[in-house]
Amino acid sequence: MPLDMQVKLLRALQERTFERVGGVKPVQVDVRLIASTNRNLEEEVRQGTFRQDLFYRLNVIPIQLPPLRTRKQDIPLLVEHFIGRFNDRLDREVSISQEALDALITWNWPGNIRELENVMERSVLLCDSQCIQPSDLPEIGENILGESTEGLPSDVEELGLKEYVRAHTAMLERARIQKVLEAEENNVTRAAKQLGISRKSLQTKMKEYGLRNEA
Repeated sequence: MPLDMQVKLLRALQERTFERVGGVKPVQVDVRLIASTNRNLEEEVRQGTFRQDLFYRLNVIPIQLPPLRTRKQDIPLLVEHFIGRFNDRLDREVSISQEALDALITWNWPGNIRELENVMERSVLLCDSQCIQPSDLPEIGENILGESTEGLPSDVEELGLKEYVRAHTAMLERARIQKVLEAEENNVTRAAKQLGISRKSLQTKMKEYGLRNEA
């Protein structure tokens, strides 16, 4: 927002009045304002691109929304919500496979919920069957389920599509768990929280992937 517009907004918030375009008298308002941004407004204030007085007027009750990559437990619910919405909009009856959902949970989501929403809309629209598979996930499938076979069974290229995807997913899941465990200094409780799963589930997966001795 340009600085001159910031002045006008601040005046409207301070005085609780505004004038319509072409109007001749101020209009009284009583509103509750909710503002959101993906920018660091304190840094914008220091750089002189955002007015300090407007920042303090807006920053009454700040709410920090953590990025999607730190709350992976929300992804299944969001996926269900978006599939339902786009099924209604596109007149389809599409579901999602566990393998595809696992791929979505593994992805780091640099674009947060908007990226997830966009991916689900395209997947529902372009899915050739009634169930979304990892191969139906645009970009996600290319980045997560790439052509690298490092760490996969030697006969991976002979597997069917579902088994091939499952093998890739298992490899990525193991790598992700191992990386988080290392970052959390092998603290299982903290690692489980970071991964968005229960401590018991993490212990089960550690045993499954042979990580018990490593953690």
